[in-house]
Amino acid sequence: MKNTKSIINSMFSIPEPKGYERDRITKRIKISVFVITILGFVIFGFNVFTGAMTGVELIFLISLLPIQFITLYLLRKGYIIKAGIFEISISAIYLTPLVLFSGGSNSPYIIAYLGISLITGAILGWKAGVIFSVISVLLLGVIGSIGTKGLLPPS
Repeated sequence: MKNTKSIINSMFSIPEPKGYERDRITKRIKISVFVITILGFVIFGFNVFTGAMTGVELIFLISLLPIQFITLYLLRKGYIIKAGIFEISISAIYLTPLVLFSGGSNSPYIIAYLGISLITGAILGWKAGVIFSVISVLLLGVIGSIGTKGLLPPS
């Protein structure tokens, strides 16, 4: 009979992919890196030309390429799952202040949580996708409550 610790570890551990599965996950991570980079430069480039660039958006734009290069470096070294977790976690970490400082619950960047949830499910499996989706919903509830209390800067 399994003990509680091994049950919890089996629920939240992501097995290292082998063979065809490894190639498939690598392709998905490369596609997500490409899509995030292109969308970042299109969205933030548009804001640069219209003069609507905020400081948080500028920080995100400047740090976008080094983060994507780190992900590709991890892939090159063979750390497939670590590269996927890095890409997803950094995207979520950068997205949260971007949403907070660009309008809170009225921010157009909120829809990116859906994209990151889909990428999480495609790269790390459905369990990780569901966990990230639940975390995103809770985080959006916190952002909404912060906005209703008037603690966000005016957008």
